[in-house]
Amino acid sequence: MAVKDFLKKKVTLAVIGVTLLVILGIVWMNGGSNATAAQFTVAEKKDLKQEVSVTGTVNPVQDVEMAFETGGKIQNIYVESGDSVYRGQILAEIENDNLRSQVSRASAGVRAENARFMQYQAAYDAEASRLADLRNGASQEELQVYETAVSNAGAALTNARDTLTNAEDKANSDLENLYGGVLDVLQDAYFYADDAVRLQTDPLFSNDYGDPELVFTVTDYASEQGAEKGRILSEKALNDFKDEIDALPLDPILSDGPVLEAALESALTHLNTVRDFLDFTSETLNHSAGLTDSTLATYKTAINAARLNVNTSIESVNNKNQAVATQKITNTVALQTATTALNSAENSLATAEANLTLEEAGATPEAIAEEEANLAGAKANLEMQEAGVSEANASLAEYTANLNKTIIYAPFDGVITKQDGKEGESASALTPIISMMSTGAYEVEAFVAEADIAKVATGMSAEITLDAYGSDTVFAAKVVFVEIGETVIDGVSTYKIKLYFDEENDKIRSGMTANVDISGEVKTGVIAIPQRSVIRKDGGKFVQVLLDDGSTKEVQVETGFRGSDGYIEITSGLIGGEKVLLYSE
Repeated sequence: MAVKDFLKKKVTLAVIGVTLLVILGIVWMNGGSNATAAQFTVAEKKDLKQEVSVTGTVNPVQDVEMAFETGGKIQNIYVESGDSVYRGQILAEIENDNLRSQVSRASAGVRAENARFMQYQAAYDAEASRLADLRNGASQEELQVYETAVSNAGAALTNARDTLTNAEDKANSDLENLYGGVLDVLQDAYFYADDAVRLQTDPLFSNDYGDPELVFTVTDYASEQGAEKGRILSEKALNDFKDEIDALPLDPILSDGPVLEAALESALTHLNTVRDFLDFTSETLNHSAGLTDSTLATYKTAINAARLNVNTSIESVNNKNQAVATQKITNTVALQTATTALNSAENSLATAEANLTLEEAGATPEAIAEEEANLAGAKANLEMQEAGVSEANASLAEYTANLNKTIIYAPFDGVITKQDGKEGESASALTPIISMMSTGAYEVEAFVAEADIAKVATGMSAEITLDAYGSDTVFAAKVVFVEIGETVIDGVSTYKIKLYFDEENDKIRSGMTANVDISGEVKTGVIAIPQRSVIRKDGGKFVQVLLDDGSTKEVQVETGFRGSDGYIEITSGLIGGEKVLLYSE
């Protein structure tokens, strides 16, 4: 019974509490005495503005990491971290001698094609002038001009023949001089190859000239077999190499060129055989067993020296090969140019003689028709040569583009911030090795929350303070960029913005923390009340207006612009001067 009595008392108290709450609600809705005691504000005209405050970081306007577009061994590094550089300055390059040769040859080709184009242009102009003269007829003075032209064209032809003869002599002499050095290169290469096989590696093998075997145990069968077989092949290569050198002429002439070029190619084959043997032998030392540390070190030193000498010999032979090939191309271009000049001179003389004959005989319909045909032919030649010039320029552009892939240029004036490359090491394509930033011009990068991004637009003014100098030092800036896509930070959507300082200032440094106040839209002279006075109900917005008798009246309103200070514009429902109740936040 005690428990039941206790529960009855609890229910009675709950009913009384609910009843009191209902009564209080009715009193408030009917403008009871509670309304008169409530806090209120007066609806009045105000200036509202939107302001967004964020924190960001100072960055250089331009900041870039640079890499080679193609991989290779770094040949030159021209800068270090902290160096000031200018736009277009070469910062680094990988090995590109072959590409530079290609560009040089292509450039020579462009010059040759342009020279031919100018010759065809001159021929076309001459034909056009001749046709005009035929149609107009010639005076005695003009006939004298044509006679002089014939004389001059004859002298030019003589000069062109002499030039071609000189070009042929020089081409033959230059090439013959190169051939004269082939024997020395091959003999040096043979010496180093012979030293590598028969001296440096001799202590590592027994029965060198029969069935050679390594004098130590090797745990890797493949390298052991490669070394022993390579010793046999190297011995044969050296014998063949020696025979080929002995067969070469001591004082080569131009006609010996094919034999010498074949000897260079054959030498590369022999040297590669020796290099392969040395590579296998070096590998056996990495898998050797039973050798003392001292003996192993001695063997490795001998093999490394031999490999270095053979690789140097291969490079020397390749260089001689390249020099011969380049000289032959140079000769071809020079002879083509001289031959073209000779052909042009012959054509010019023939044209001058024909023009004089025509002028002396007087123009006939047939002569005019013939000259018209000549002009058409000259035009066709000119158009064909235009295509040749375009093709040569395209080749030059392609080789130049390939060369530029091996060079890193500074994209703007600035300072090197990082340099990770070393001369002689391999660089991978598109792997950054140099970083730089612009100097003087800085920007601030910040992230604006989703709720405020609609208040920010490019062109807006801002005030910035930097933690390094405190709030008393203010820098003016403008918003220059608002990113369209969001960036999620700690699970919150934000939008990146960038601001430029209005003026450069030596106090500004990259990496400083910036406090940004962005001045947004402003509305002046609008009816405004605190946002917490507005309540939402039944799909509308309402305020409680305090009347003079102390009661309240519910008024529906429409709102507009929201200010950063917590006030909101009332576009309808209030006219100003009303006392509006405030609600707790």
